[in-house]
Amino acid sequence: MDELMTRVADIARRHLPPESSTALSDPDAELTAAGLESLLVVALLVDLEQELSVTFPAELIQWDTFRSVRSISRAVAGLRPAPATGDTTA
Repeated sequence: MDELMTRVADIARRHLPPESSTALSDPDAELTAAGLESLLVVALLVDLEQELSVTFPAELIQWDTFRSVRSISRAVAGLRPAPATGDTTA
């Protein structure tokens, strides 16, 4: 897993029952099967936004976005600004 997926997994782990958090070692594991429920998704969303400095637009707040660590990471990566390629100001 890359750094972003590891951070997402660490944040998600806090919202899963302790006995199912080992499922997070597979970034494609279904989080609902690991115990993630609708109310927990809301808490996870808030933590992701605060800790990763992103804001999820309404169109991303759906089950597909929160299906797995990989799907969450993909959404977060799309919300972050593109890395600077160099200063173009003179």
